Amino acid sequence: SITVSHFLKPTLLITGSDTMNRSFTKKSSIEARVIDSIKNTITKGGNTMIITDTAGRVLELLLFLSELYNSEELSKNVVSIFVNHVATHVIELAKFQLEWMNENLLKAFQSDSKNPFLFDFLKISHNVDDLNEIHKPTIIIISDVCVENGKGFEFLTHFCKNPLNKIIFTKSCSHLSNISRLKNNIEVSELVVSFRILDLTK
Repeated sequence: SITVSHFLKPTLLITGSDTMNRSFTKKSSIEARVIDSIKNTITKGGNTMIITDTAGRVLELLLFLSELYNSEELSKNVVSIFVNHVATHVIELAKFQLEWMNENLLKAFQSDSKNPFLFDFLKISHNVDDLNEIHKPTIIIISDVCVENGKGFEFLTHFCKNPLNKIIFTKSCSHLSNISRLKNNIEVSELVVSFRILDLTK
């Protein structure tokens, strides 16, 4: 017979097949590439923008950045901003979903009673307009939805004009999207942009 306790945690992941032919890199290698990219960009006087999803992988990225701040691999002088229309709700919901996440998160919470999703280093913004006055050095973690059109896309193209800045892509996007066209260095809205990227989707 099957007991309910067997289903307290997910045992099967069903996902899309768009990456079935792609070879995967170890998580540690990807994390090393990300931190090296961020540090090099900061050293050269630029800012880093990480374009990700709204409420999935972004949580893993925020936890990763939290580890970097706690271990002092990232200086407290480096500002991190999470930009998302539902940013506050995403983090608040995550705080109450620890039992469905990696066991290490739950153990960390049980050992020091501090929720891993309490990010002291993080500033939250619900509006792209808040980014117009960012100060260096800054890490922007932003949803792809926020920069696909309108003011968000205008900010993205403006950000790309600075050759010192770096954009990190963490997810694939439609080849018809503005982000994809910009990523492939195609002229968009009469703007020819040249910028440095780190594409983690390949």
